[in-house]
Amino acid sequence: MIVLALIFTAGEHLRGSSAPLVAQSSVEAIVPYVPPVAPKDNQLRSCAVIDAEHPDQPGIYKIGKEVSAPIVKHNVTATMTKEARAYAHEHGGTFSASSLIGFVVDQEGQPQEICLKKAAGFGLDEEAARAVSQYRFSPAKVHNSPVAVRLVVEVEFQSY
Repeated sequence: MIVLALIFTAGEHLRGSSAPLVAQSSVEAIVPYVPPVAPKDNQLRSCAVIDAEHPDQPGIYKIGKEVSAPIVKHNVTATMTKEARAYAHEHGGTFSASSLIGFVVDQEGQPQEICLKKAAGFGLDEEAARAVSQYRFSPAKVHNSPVAVRLVVEVEFQSY
């Protein structure tokens, strides 16, 4: 059995950057989010590495007061990898692990800048990122205008 748990971290800056998010009070003009150029290797990268590469990224808002949270319209369940199933089999059949995946939900409701906040190992982090990349959202909004926000999702894997 695989259990998928979603925990949205709203209202906090996900990558620990000292760079402030766009202020949520007195929002006057919406700053558009433009995703950075993704690396060509398609490797899952650490959120800390991505944040170091673009610490002052404009157009990402903080959920709260005037900024509504995005709403999940479509999610995909991550599946247990062969490596994790083999480990569970070797250790009595019980297995539990979770990956924390960080990302930006853009103005269109698409996940961008998918990164790894906490690893589970056994190939599960890549599987969690693959599932999250297929999520779709109604975007966050400021005064009825769509904006980008950062989220963290916990993807749990369990075998009994």
